[in-house]
Amino acid sequence: MKRKFIKLFISLMCIIGLSACSKYKEADDSEESHSLEESVIVKYEETSEILTGNEEEWNVITTSLLEIVENNTLSLKTLEQVFGDLLKEVDWVATEVVETAKQAVNEDKQDIMQQAGNTYENDGKYSSFLKKAWIVDGPKRESGSFEFIITEINDKKIKGYIAVNDNIDWLYRSDSELARRLCKPFKGTIAGNQAECVFQYEECQVEATFLFQENGRMEAEIRCDKLDINERYPFRPSNLSDYQLHDDITSTPVFFDTWGEVNLVSATTDNNHSVPCFYFTNNDGDILYEDYCMEGLVFWDIFVEDIDQDGRLDIWTVICADHSPEGVRMVDIFYQAENGYFYKEWEQTGELPKEYYGEYRVTQFCPTEDYAGISETVLTQQEAEQMLEKDIVIQDRLFVTYDSERRIGTRGDRELPTRDSVITEYRYSGPVSSELLIREAHPDERLREAVGEEYYEKINGVFSYMSVGWQQFYTLEGEEKLIMHSMLTGQNFILERK
Repeated sequence: MKRKFIKLFISLMCIIGLSACSKYKEADDSEESHSLEESVIVKYEETSEILTGNEEEWNVITTSLLEIVENNTLSLKTLEQVFGDLLKEVDWVATEVVETAKQAVNEDKQDIMQQAGNTYENDGKYSSFLKKAWIVDGPKRESGSFEFIITEINDKKIKGYIAVNDNIDWLYRSDSELARRLCKPFKGTIAGNQAECVFQYEECQVEATFLFQENGRMEAEIRCDKLDINERYPFRPSNLSDYQLHDDITSTPVFFDTWGEVNLVSATTDNNHSVPCFYFTNNDGDILYEDYCMEGLVFWDIFVEDIDQDGRLDIWTVICADHSPEGVRMVDIFYQAENGYFYKEWEQTGELPKEYYGEYRVTQFCPTEDYAGISETVLTQQEAEQMLEKDIVIQDRLFVTYDSERRIGTRGDRELPTRDSVITEYRYSGPVSSELLIREAHPDERLREAVGEEYYEKINGVFSYMSVGWQQFYTLEGEEKLIMHSMLTGQNFILERK
């Protein structure tokens, strides 16, 4: 019976591993997602039959399995944690099973990644045409025409989105559901260097022809007799040269699993309403992705890291009025989705209850497990000691906090620290209460490891002050204390009410 369970676990975990690996493929591949879902259901039913009569073990297994499948959040780390603990619960030795399953999942992941590579590369012939916003070739962007993005080329099939009389890049990457609806999905087949496609527009079927040219450009035509549409233009990729940008532009090569190596370019637009924007480009400046922050401010820095621990690199930006401590430090987090694009997670917030107002003393440093290896680049031991005994003020008309600005992100215009200590005071007076926002707490395992189980289990909320957006203050049930976490340093301190 034990051997049968072990085989069953390996089989189940391989299926779930395939589900997790499918995140590397385009999110709109509904047919393959459907077949994968059916495979999971079949395995689930087979497992149910085999485990009939073992109700206690079955309940433990299926509860965890269904939770993972429904949330689609499995990673290899989660695999080891969940199924390792699960096997221990039913009094089995977990190590051999977990290691065998991890090896199987890794092999399946490599197969899936190879298939995804084939999808995007198509033997390398058309890979350079993917993910770019194709606009009418000319000295400036034409209005009244059509634009498109090709999202997938697989063997002789092609998929993408087209916008008629509008900008495809803004619509396709917009957070607005209404804007995305204006992007019309097209699909078709490729023969030679030409693709024949169709899409729906104003309740009519429109035909589209795409001609791939050897110089990396395209020609495209759309036709519909009912709508009296017959347009044909030469196309080129949208490029940084199409934008008016300030001279604060910086570029850093960054590698993303879903994009490969790209240039992360950040700058402020030079127009009536200056906006801090960041772009992914190739070496020719062709834009593969773009997003933006609050207008009227400039970049302080941009960081790339896995914020939500889902295995995909995210981007978080810091914008400011100027680089002085008084110039605010506002943060935007752009989470990477399964298809490689990014989104902001909007959440409901409320004003901080008065019970948390007061003066707090920094009394304890709670470093992360990897602190010793990164301290010189984020927060030195000397700076950590200087933080102790600092007073944090959270009042209706005064907010005072401290942090180290030692860490450098992808922006090339921030100078490396030359002083032994770069602990900075942030002092804001006036009506600050409107920027003190309390949120639902989502602490992760790194915080648990740093502050300990006793503090972690008492967390009942978190708030932040928008002008120092990288700091979060976790509230504790029944305590006159707070946990202060810094995204900039990754470190944590305990604060006690004075």
